[in-house]
Amino acid sequence: MLWSEPRRRALFLTTILGVFYIAPQGIAAPYVAELGYGPTMVGFVLASTGAGAIVGLSLFSRFVPACRRPVLLPVVCMFAGLPLILVLAHGGAYVAMVLFAVSNGLWCTQVVMAVSFLADLLRDNQRAQGMGLASSMNLTAQGVGTGLAGALAQATSPTVAIALAGALSVGVALWPSVLWVKSRHRKAPALPIRRHGPDSRRVAQEQLFGQRR
Repeated sequence: MLWSEPRRRALFLTTILGVFYIAPQGIAAPYVAELGYGPTMVGFVLASTGAGAIVGLSLFSRFVPACRRPVLLPVVCMFAGLPLILVLAHGGAYVAMVLFAVSNGLWCTQVVMAVSFLADLLRDNQRAQGMGLASSMNLTAQGVGTGLAGALAQATSPTVAIALAGALSVGVALWPSVLWVKSRHRKAPALPIRRHGPDSRRVAQEQLFGQRR
């Protein structure tokens, strides 16, 4: 269902990227401790990721027209992990908060676009199952990513773990990004696009985006 058509396959693969993008939230406490701050700063660091999502999605909906969003998807996939690499500069907690906000804002924008495109590309009799599979993969990726980030932080340091997660995300994001670009330029048979009202679109988006932590 999700793997048989290249555009759907590319969108499904974007759900795996949460393995990397969740690292700042997953190991926020040890990262803040490494910087020499107490538990209060952990809350501010986590709040910065949510603030980044709010600002990022607001800018996206206001300034990016619908016709440009398919072109923007691979760009967002590639760039969402780049800010995490910059924690190696050791700029301190406040700089890290900005970096995490930018990264999470891009991640949430990617999720919103992927949900919207996937809902449109799935047939009526496939939509519920397809969105459920994508939602499960998205949530699983975040859980696995948190565990892997914790293990890597123990083996190296929280800073290195976050930076490495960002670097790896760029390489892995190449797969869905290239697949999406190639499939959009390929002359493939048109898929039946659903006719939906605002309520059905909202339900479809909430089914996957609601699983983002």
